Amino acid sequence: MEKKEIMAIRDAAVSIMEQYPEHSYLLLKIALKYKPDGQRIQRKLIASERRLIERMPYKGQVISARTDGLLARINSIFNGVILAKYYKVPFSFTWVNDARVTRIAHGSVDGEIPSFISRAFMSGYYADESDMKRCSLPFVSNENTNGVAGKTIKSIVSRDLFSHYLNEYMNVVPTERLDLSDNSEALVSYSGVFNQFFSRSIKKRFKKIKKSCSWSESIAIHYRGGDVIYGLNRFGRFIRKRTLSLPVVENIINDNKEKSIIVFGTPVGETLKELYYLKNKYSNVKLSVDIIGNESTHSPEATLYDAYMMSICKRVYCAGDSNMTIFAENVGDVEIIIPSKDYEISVFKAVLSTDEFASYSALQKSFIYSNMLVLLIETGEALFEEIDPFLVRIYDLDPIHKHVLQFRYLYAIKHSKAELAKEMKEALGRADEDFNSLKERLPPQLVSLLSF
Repeated sequence: MEKKEIMAIRDAAVSIMEQYPEHSYLLLKIALKYKPDGQRIQRKLIASERRLIERMPYKGQVISARTDGLLARINSIFNGVILAKYYKVPFSFTWVNDARVTRIAHGSVDGEIPSFISRAFMSGYYADESDMKRCSLPFVSNENTNGVAGKTIKSIVSRDLFSHYLNEYMNVVPTERLDLSDNSEALVSYSGVFNQFFSRSIKKRFKKIKKSCSWSESIAIHYRGGDVIYGLNRFGRFIRKRTLSLPVVENIINDNKEKSIIVFGTPVGETLKELYYLKNKYSNVKLSVDIIGNESTHSPEATLYDAYMMSICKRVYCAGDSNMTIFAENVGDVEIIIPSKDYEISVFKAVLSTDEFASYSALQKSFIYSNMLVLLIETGEALFEEIDPFLVRIYDLDPIHKHVLQFRYLYAIKHSKAELAKEMKEALGRADEDFNSLKERLPPQLVSLLSF
């Protein structure tokens, strides 16, 4: 693009800035990309942003409009109420129903406003989605805010800084647990928001669940499984912090033989079989799916029931922070325990030659090898020469695992293994793979071992 063409785009953007700030911004972005007059265009870009923000509805309010799963939405709403109360500003939320709809076998978000939200809460805080959409800013990443402009905060900040965030970024509500240290006396508690948010009918159901077990002495294990091991989610980066592996779950059970243990997982397909395998093998194990009943298991509230049950247990073992365990920690007096890397490595090394490992499904074995590989690399125990044998095992167990195919393709190029490179390329189904884009999609700790 020639300089005069770029200048024409810039001038057109400036001419419509007052009336159409969003279109002005997008034109300035195009002009800035080619940088003939970078600093000057950048100043115009900032001016365009300011005009967009000034026109936003709900300016100066705390807002939440998640488009993801049920508990991410609820955690965000709870945090929004707490932040708004603390800073004495209004709070509004909407229940997005025409964006990406979350549908999974175990609980779903179908876009309808849930009946478990109390009428009083709806009356006090609900905002129409069509109005909330106008808060979307084209220049702010929506990775953490799901379609509404924002910059999330994770702890109490000064009032001046918070006011700056509200005016500059609109949505500041995280789904993560807020750090409320030294400020709790000035805040509405999570339990307080719990009582406001939920309807009488679902609170009655919670009470019924609470009476069904001796929860205060029970140990919860959030196995999860499901899509992370058996579904499409396994095709991304190697995933350690979203689900425990089956041998780690078994080891935790053996470490707590004298305790009543409740295992939570996605009660469908292979994971459902694994849940009943655990129940039948260990006399001290109960399943959340049995406690809430089969009908409730497949209701939209299923994950909410699970999270509530976790919140009234003594402690919860899990792979990492999830919206379910965040909710449990927020509303309950529960200890969250994430097994250490050394603990997991010791479990994996001990199980590989056992009959239990041989009985596991192919994708469970693949998941174990994947996790063991990443752990050994992260802890410095694996050398580059030891990586490919792991990848071969994973490939044999899960020959359509795209992540493994991509890495083995890079490995083959690095070591001039033409036949292996051709095999992996064909398996990937790509006629012309972009080498650099492959490296960008892989975990840095793995790519670094290739020493490109």
